[in-house]
Amino acid sequence: MTAAFIYFLKVNGALALFYAFYRVFFYRDTFFQLRRALLLAFVGLAGIYPLLTIEGWIEAQPPMAGLADSYALLLPTLDVQPDAEATGGRGWLIQTALYLYIGGVILLSLRFLMQLGSILRLARRSRRTRMGDTQIYLLSKPCGPFSFFQMIFLHLDKQPQEEIQEILTHEKTHASQWHSIDVIVYELLTMFCWVNPFAWLLKREVRYNLEYLADQHVIRSGHDSKSYQYHLLGLTYQQAAATLYNNLNVLPLKNRIRMMNQERTRTVGIIKYVMLLPLVATLILLSNIEALARTSAQQNTSQNDASAVTRQDDPDKIHRAPDVMPQYPGGMTKLLQFLGENIKYPQDAQKTKTEGRVVCQFVVEKDGSINDVKVLRKISPSLDNEAVRVIQSMPKWEPGTVKGEPVRCMYTIPISFSLQKKDK
Repeated sequence: MTAAFIYFLKVNGALALFYAFYRVFFYRDTFFQLRRALLLAFVGLAGIYPLLTIEGWIEAQPPMAGLADSYALLLPTLDVQPDAEATGGRGWLIQTALYLYIGGVILLSLRFLMQLGSILRLARRSRRTRMGDTQIYLLSKPCGPFSFFQMIFLHLDKQPQEEIQEILTHEKTHASQWHSIDVIVYELLTMFCWVNPFAWLLKREVRYNLEYLADQHVIRSGHDSKSYQYHLLGLTYQQAAATLYNNLNVLPLKNRIRMMNQERTRTVGIIKYVMLLPLVATLILLSNIEALARTSAQQNTSQNDASAVTRQDDPDKIHRAPDVMPQYPGGMTKLLQFLGENIKYPQDAQKTKTEGRVVCQFVVEKDGSINDVKVLRKISPSLDNEAVRVIQSMPKWEPGTVKGEPVRCMYTIPISFSLQKKDK
């Protein structure tokens, strides 16, 4: 798989894990500021952890090498059958999926820009007034109050002064605490991870939590809780002007009333937020599982093979986890296509009904050429030799890099030989 696709999978996998983590441990507590920080941290951690490497530490921990044996089950596999059909022949499906994904990103980007533009146009057209020390944008048509960064939009239509003050306190909380930053961050996240339902669920939790924060501030400011809840009930029937902002009636009223009336979480509950640290450490370890697999493979080769990996400071060192992994020209789709078109199922293996997975490892040199092809998991001489033959015939790759410089890199490819036809 290409480095970009692997990164994308890791990010989205982390978002799914973070959402489950949030729902299990933090969904019902009342540390709304901590929850806000946690939800923002999820985005940063999901984006950063795949880029962190612990290759040096792994190499210094012999027990870690044993974990790599199961990694081969996770590697992308090329299925070769007697008629030379392969996953590479389904490259058009991958291309179609890629185009659909890009199309989704483009549509959501346009939607984001249109919503942003509508808010800016509304701000430009709205009459402004001041209520105390706060500038207000007056809405000409009845719709729910909302804020966007430091802009607060209200429709004043015979509303009691007390209700206006409650609404203003709520929206001023959004503005003063810059809640729109959270909204924008998660709009961008769902824009690029729109295929991941957990990204959308996290976005929903962010919007909910921001409303809990503002509601909490209204109650702490001295407004009557029951009166405020009745006012919220009336606002739920007002139509929203858009969605790209902090809206007072953005979530079901019963959730907000439940949270306002819920007993405050005991201070000792803060300790559970520390559990994020081992979770992130586990993600970093799993992210480096490819380096673990290669370390294990290196230790299982012969003494002559092991001597190919030189000292840490040697310019000819073979890297197992460079900053940028080597890539076949055109990416994984083209690689699978090349292998599928060139690998032939040996006749003797067909006659003896021999099948299974051959795992090959090779070095991608600094100039992209392929060298030192080995079979790490053997099936039969004919299948092993066929896999090696085709790998040796591959064109030059795009070399891996460390700090922007090309380096020698180890790469592993599993190829599954199967006599059984698969449904298309």
